[in-house]
Amino acid sequence: MRWPAIPGFTAEASLYNTRAQYRTVIAPCSASLRASAEVQIGNLYSEAAFPRYCPGELCGDPHIGFTCCQGSRPRCCVNADNPLLPTPFSCCPESDPYCCLRGVQPGLCPGGAPACGTTASGTPFCCRSGEVCCNPTDHACCPIGTSCCGSQCCAANEQCTRAGCCPVGQVCHDQCCAPNDTCTREGCCPANNVCADRCCALGEDCTSCGCCPVSRCTSDGCCPPDREICNNRCCGSGERCTGEGCCTVDRVCYDQCCPPNYTCTGADRCCPPGNINCQNSRCCEPGGDCCGGDNTPFFPYCCPRGHDCCGGTCCLPGTFCCQDSGCCPDGTNCRNILGTLYCTAF
Repeated sequence: MRWPAIPGFTAEASLYNTRAQYRTVIAPCSASLRASAEVQIGNLYSEAAFPRYCPGELCGDPHIGFTCCQGSRPRCCVNADNPLLPTPFSCCPESDPYCCLRGVQPGLCPGGAPACGTTASGTPFCCRSGEVCCNPTDHACCPIGTSCCGSQCCAANEQCTRAGCCPVGQVCHDQCCAPNDTCTREGCCPANNVCADRCCALGEDCTSCGCCPVSRCTSDGCCPPDREICNNRCCGSGERCTGEGCCTVDRVCYDQCCPPNYTCTGADRCCPPGNINCQNSRCCEPGGDCCGGDNTPFFPYCCPRGHDCCGGTCCLPGTFCCQDSGCCPDGTNCRNILGTLYCTAF
């Protein structure tokens, strides 16, 4: 389908709306043709069909109206062979000459054949009759009845994939598998690496955990390399393996896993709440006293309830501590005589 030619007009046509401002250029013709042309020009430049001002490229037809191509879409694209478009005129970006329809651009091919890109001289590259344009960049045309796949033409029993046309039975997601491959969740997979619907990677085995090294398969599934395996369990992030199983790091006490709110000591291991953690070595009962250690010759130990610690020793009932120098009986005094502490009766 071809559209009637638009009479030539000067630059003033883009600036004014009134008919008086246009200087049309019409070749000498009969009075009837001139009258017909004037009617056509009057319709073409009527206020209803013609924009008041177009700073870009005028695009349209007197029978359907005009638009003004400007800004980011400055170019008028004519696509008279596309029945899907409500109008054969479109405003297109300068960088995309095929925005009207894939492979179609201004300048129709003989016999209505689709154009497929532009030649070096700027004329459209025309497909042959019975073909459609698949790739205007390299002028790839395909026969009607085939499907386009980049610059390839896929037959009815083929499908387009990343690798190009592929037999339907070998398509896996967007890949084209080799004849002996199996389609898995990860895509094409050699038969020896298939494990249920997975494709095992190098270093993995097909186990009850799925694709997983045999040494990392636990009752919790395949344990990641950065986690500890403990009694056939896969410890979580921030856990360590103890004799009691997986334990959060802040509760690990040697080979034990302390209950919540317990503290870790040495010989007594986990110390219950309310007890005394004696220098991380002993767990003293409530009311007792942590004794020894530090600068004393005694290993840390616990004084029983009611027994005070005095210089590394526990004072018995009926005695008191003489400034860490020893225990004095009740009723005596702790005195400093010539720089030495004594228990005296005065």
